[in-house]
Parts: sequence; structure tokens; C-alpha cells
Amino acid sequence: MPFLVDATDGPDGARLRAALRPRHLTYLEDHLDLLLGAGAKVDDESEPFGTVYLLDTESRDEVDTFMAGDPYVVAGVFATLIVTRWRKGFFDHERLAARIDGEPAR
Repeated sequence: MPFLVDATDGPDGARLRAALRPRHLTYLEDHLDLLLGAGAKVDDESEPFGTVYLLDTESRDEVDTFMAGDPYVVAGVFATLIVTRWRKGFFDHERLAARIDGEPAR
């Protein structure tokens, strides 16, 4: 069963996030084998205030190791990290593929 990590930025998160984003994205690219998905949590003005990760592993230790190496974690972007198991109840693969390909959402 995969893990969901819900991270929320601390008070200096916006500044740190902007400075570290290229390293963070490289880190994610280097760990694609572990990621089912990841992306920023954004407010109504599309400003990021956190990140959600879906990690494809059965090992909490592997989650902890992955998170400990993320440049956002190393630099202290996040004030909180909540790690929980995630059980897929529903996921619309076709809709996701269409959005990635630039087709309008249903």
C-alpha cells in the first residue's frame, strides 16, 4: 500500500521554495521509480503553500529516507509533514492522461 505525504510550508516557505525549486525537481526526477505523483498544494491565487507526494513503497523507512533527502526538507521549507498509508479507492487514469495531453477536462 503506497504512502501519502502531506507537507505544509513554514513561514519562510515561499522564499525557500523559490530558491530550491530547481534542485527539488531534479531530486524528484532522480526518484521517479518511487513516485506515483507529487505536486504543490496551492491557494485560491495559485500560490504554493505545501506539497503532496504519493510514494510507491511498502516501507516507511524508504519514505523517511526519501523525504530526508528532498532539498525542501533539508532546507526547512515545511513546517509539517504528515505521512500516512494511502489506499486507492478511485482513480481516473483516462482523465489524467487527457489533462496531461492538454485535452479539456470533463
